[in-house]
Amino acid sequence: MGVIENLFVGFVLGLSSIASPGPFNAYLANLALKGWKRAFIFGIGNVISDFVLMGATITLYEMLRSKIEGFLCYFYLASAVIFAYLAFDAYKGREQDKTEGKPISGSFPLFLKGLTIGVVNPVQITWWLTAGLASISMFGIPWMAGLALSGMIWISLFPKMIETGRDYNSRLATFIIKLVSTSILLAFSAYFLLLFIIKYL
Repeated sequence: MGVIENLFVGFVLGLSSIASPGPFNAYLANLALKGWKRAFIFGIGNVISDFVLMGATITLYEMLRSKIEGFLCYFYLASAVIFAYLAFDAYKGREQDKTEGKPISGSFPLFLKGLTIGVVNPVQITWWLTAGLASISMFGIPWMAGLALSGMIWISLFPKMIETGRDYNSRLATFIIKLVSTSILLAFSAYFLLLFIIKYL
């Protein structure tokens, strides 16, 4: 396939992955209640985490392949803790933070949250060790560019849709989004904690 086709494959695969329900989108939606800019900064951190993992898996693939089970065990525990913290943060978060036209306080911590939730996510790590590496070998650099493009489009449009819904019916939208976000994050926290217990014991 040519460059455009490989770019398209990366875009479609990236969009189908990042748009699926999970802890990242749950927290992204909750942040959008406080302002589009906050959600976007968090999203950038998560998009970059994909390329951190890509570089790490390409460089350390041979070492990680033989030790994958023991290696992922500790990421299960780290993910459980992080998702539990994000659930608490989503639950207690204020409804709205007026940031239009103003510098965002705490921008770097938001970026680090997005980066961390991606880097320690066992699902994301496993994906890069399997489908990710195989796709790079088949489609090359254009595929990676398509992946990045889909991520940037999603973290731009999805928070804006949430913010619009909040403005249209603030009380109902806030209640539903916070309830769904907190529930999803707690479910993932419990799931990864259970995986850690099973693997460790």
